[in-house]
Amino acid sequence: MKKWINADPHDIVMLKAETNYTVYYFRNGEKYISGFTLKIHEEKEELKSFIRVNRSHLLNPEHIKKLKTKDKVTRILMSNGVETHVSRRRNPFKTAL
Repeated sequence: MKKWINADPHDIVMLKAETNYTVYYFRNGEKYISGFTLKIHEEKEELKSFIRVNRSHLLNPEHIKKLKTKDKVTRILMSNGVETHVSRRRNPFKTAL
């Protein structure tokens, strides 16, 4: 299995952990499943600009459409329509809100 696929990081919307696999979500709607954990991918130099917002999501900040905060819970809407929550401990947007 390959640790890294040959893709432009700008085309990757987000990575999602699925047990011991990682699913890449691309701008064109395609998905790619990797046999490595999200932590392995998070350490790749090409993905250093991505933001880990909770245990299972690594997001490309270029594809964040909207931030919503209600009752101290922050949710993010991505360009592909996926909405995810931001962990209280991993909230990089606290100072921005």
